[in-house]
Amino acid sequence: MTRNPAPVRANVNSRQRHRAAGFTLLEVLVSLLLIAVSLLGASAMLLRVQNDTYSSLLRTEATVFAMDISEKMLANKDNVIANPANYTISATSAPSCASFSASSAVSVDVRDISEFYCLIKRTLPSGSATITPDATTNPSKLNITVQWDDSRATGGIGNAGASTQQLTVYFQLQ
Repeated sequence: MTRNPAPVRANVNSRQRHRAAGFTLLEVLVSLLLIAVSLLGASAMLLRVQNDTYSSLLRTEATVFAMDISEKMLANKDNVIANPANYTISATSAPSCASFSASSAVSVDVRDISEFYCLIKRTLPSGSATITPDATTNPSKLNITVQWDDSRATGGIGNAGASTQQLTVYFQLQ
């Protein structure tokens, strides 16, 4: 009497398929986990890039504003050297932006300084500026300093003072 091996083989193949189906499901779950971690990393990287781009934009705007006022002062250098106090901005002598308009009938120096300061106040977060002539050695040497809050670049982490950025342009009228 010969035994028919076909039914036994069919039973073994059925068990192997059942085990393989579970293993395939496990592979799919591991793949999904890897994809999820990769997407999370990519989104964190994109957020950092966006914050750094914004920080770069603020620094570029501060540079453009500082160079703009330096060019305006260069165009009016005789008045700047003769009256350096007219071009000085400090924390106590900052112009008022509430009453300033570019079409106001004021002198060139007042208009230039007010426009510079108000652009910084309106454009840069917590923006401020100082212009200090070096009256002791040479009144034609000026320091233009622009400060702003760049807490977005650090993601709001840390104390507020750590996120303050400063750009200083040393400028000499010639």
